[in-house]
Amino acid sequence: MVEIFSADGWLNKSIVSINDFTWSYILVAALILCALWFTFRTHFVQFRMVGEMVRLLGESTDTHDKGEKHVSSFQAFAVSIASRVGTGNLAGVASAIAIGGPGAVFWMWIIALLGSATPLSSLRWPNCISVAMPTRSLADPPITSFMVCIANGCRSSLPS
Repeated sequence: MVEIFSADGWLNKSIVSINDFTWSYILVAALILCALWFTFRTHFVQFRMVGEMVRLLGESTDTHDKGEKHVSSFQAFAVSIASRVGTGNLAGVASAIAIGGPGAVFWMWIIALLGSATPLSSLRWPNCISVAMPTRSLADPPITSFMVCIANGCRSSLPS
């Protein structure tokens, strides 16, 4: 029984071979296909909304009441980027450039541009379904979340 779970056992060897195959071929193909699917389904939203993104990032907090404190769009963007980019991403980019050369930068940009429709889609789908919870009053807004989509399924098409 102990030999099954050892480093040389058949269970470990089979798991390692499945893991190597999945992470080398299937995952890359699946990520590219999902990125293309979300890009086409959202009608290239990552390119259409560049002007709106720049306008919102340049918006200041001066338009609000002077006594209140607000977070600007750029401050919220900076915090969001800081929370997503870590040392693993930086080391991964450096490793890709060292191993793949300058062509790796080109393909990272292509995949990043196509894959940027994926977060928008995962944030937009919960608005397809709203659930009225029985413990909440009718005056409360309906609950929308990605978990509600997973539990109930998105019954409508992906909004553009």
